Amino acid sequence: MKRPVMRCACRFIAIARVGFGPGMVLRLVLGLLLCSVFSPAAAMAGQTVIVDTTVTSGVAGNSPDTNGAYPPSGGYGALLAPDGNTVIIKNSVTGDVFGGYTESSNGANSNSVTLNNGTVRGSVFGGTASNADFATANSNIVTINGGIVSGNVYGGHAENSPAGFAAAAVGNSVFINGGEVSQCDVHGGLARNYGAAGFATASSNSVFINGGKVSGDVYGGWAWSRGTPGSATATNNTVTISGNPAFGAGAILFGGYTDASPGGVAGDAFTGNTLNLNTPITIAGVQNFQFLNFTFPASQAAAMITGNVALGDATYGNSVITATTLGGTAPLRPGDSVTLINGAIANNGPDPITSATGMHGVVLNYLRAFDQATGVATVNSVQSNPQLKSLSEGFLSGVALVNQGADLIAGKGVMEAALSTKTQGLSAGNGAGFGIGTFAAISGGYSRYNTGSHVDMSGLSLLA
Repeated sequence: MKRPVMRCACRFIAIARVGFGPGMVLRLVLGLLLCSVFSPAAAMAGQTVIVDTTVTSGVAGNSPDTNGAYPPSGGYGALLAPDGNTVIIKNSVTGDVFGGYTESSNGANSNSVTLNNGTVRGSVFGGTASNADFATANSNIVTINGGIVSGNVYGGHAENSPAGFAAAAVGNSVFINGGEVSQCDVHGGLARNYGAAGFATASSNSVFINGGKVSGDVYGGWAWSRGTPGSATATNNTVTISGNPAFGAGAILFGGYTDASPGGVAGDAFTGNTLNLNTPITIAGVQNFQFLNFTFPASQAAAMITGNVALGDATYGNSVITATTLGGTAPLRPGDSVTLINGAIANNGPDPITSATGMHGVVLNYLRAFDQATGVATVNSVQSNPQLKSLSEGFLSGVALVNQGADLIAGKGVMEAALSTKTQGLSAGNGAGFGIGTFAAISGGYSRYNTGSHVDMSGLSLLA
């Protein structure tokens, strides 16, 4: 297993030590609550910085200076609110780029950076928070449509000081649609804990690579704790690859990564991490994914992954593989096979992986045998998707209601109409043969229709 190193020097701000007081436990609980209840839907008003000329410094979306120059001329204290800011890069920037940056508040949330052109010689951060107690970087976004980034790319980046006790990067996203990350790595979210008894968590972050080139490694989430007994977890992160991107010769895809040396305690970097692979790739390695989802045309010939893959985790369980073919083409038949992995496969989980499930569009379900030695998945059986009947069951309830109304008309409704002609003297036998009469009929009830599953319906019909 390759242990990643920070390939580029990135700027991390040193913060003065703050002593812990008797309220430390209370502050920890409050910090956890702030992290868990934060919602990207919260309304946050920030400013928009558009960089369309060369900037010979860094840029921050919450800088008050022209072109968002960072550090601001008035010092870090002059920075505006670190939430809800937007940076759009159309030219070159010499230093780092931050959607939002703070050293004085608990978090930098819901910021965005978009690179359309030019070169960023430093790193790009959707949002960065450095705080003495609890640092959060949540729901920040970096989008690269073109241009070049020489440093690292972080959707969200949170770090505390040696006196702090927690750092969390949650729900951040990186979209790479074009351009190039030319030398360094891509992180959906990165959390660093420097506190003596703290923790770091990087969870529910996403990286979407739809084009362009990434020369370094790709991390859904990276958590780093230096505390004793510190802990680091990087779970429920997602990496999705589509289109036709390129990767560097030594690049590795990590669902999560935890680092706690020296002295810390590294935690879960596997659970809930997902790789969605919609196009064949050549990569040096893939690891720390609980779920590997492959989607490809039924006619797929090339291996989906050319490179080495580590499956499972000795502590946290097995990997789960799905292999789905696109609808609109002829489905696979029993005996058809596809190479999912062309490379060395290491299974670190407690059990061998011998099967893979999948679908053809939304209509058919596949059950495949998976060969760990060759990375080949072979279709054993093809069945219709039982969930499709939920579509017809929805229509059936409407049809049943119409039938109940028709039954009322043909039965009690006609009888009441005929009766009204007699009771109101409108029959031909009284010599009139025409006129106006009134009648009404009502029915209701509860019915269960067995459809393999069942449809329960309570209905009321009125005819007048």
